[in-house]
Amino acid sequence: MKKFRSVNLRTSSRGPLLLLMSVLILLIILKIKKYLFGMTTKNSYAAELYGDLLAAGFNIQTAKYVVAQAAHETGNFKSDLFTKWNNPFGMNQPSMRLTTSTGPTPDGFASYGSLFQAALDYRYWWQARNMPETFSDITDFVGTLENKNYFEASLSEYLRGCQDFYKLYYS
Repeated sequence: MKKFRSVNLRTSSRGPLLLLMSVLILLIILKIKKYLFGMTTKNSYAAELYGDLLAAGFNIQTAKYVVAQAAHETGNFKSDLFTKWNNPFGMNQPSMRLTTSTGPTPDGFASYGSLFQAALDYRYWWQARNMPETFSDITDFVGTLENKNYFEASLSEYLRGCQDFYKLYYS
């Protein structure tokens, strides 16, 4: 029968090992969190909107494109329309479709009680325009918005803005 020799590790040698293990566990958790949410946390409004878009029925990839679009529309969620009225898309007050808007702003834009209401209203707009559910890439997404006359800027300017924010949040 073999005898096993017990190993007596000193407390001081366990300290660095425990620290290393803690750091590794933290890195694994952060990697999992990034995978689950699919974005960086450069802006808490972007993260909240992403979750709200998923809850409103958008698929994961389209929700990412829409967040990039909203970041472009609002100057990275800093515009007055966004901060005062929870309107991340520059939506006008609808008159002919279902809406979650709480009423028009003084300038005629839609106002919302929450970011989720804005995401849900965008979903209603999406459905009213028979927008597709999936896109091959962000260029396809922005091209579809242009075909629906969603924005007034040039296609190249709007596409570049959306691409830049997409890279910021999802690269």
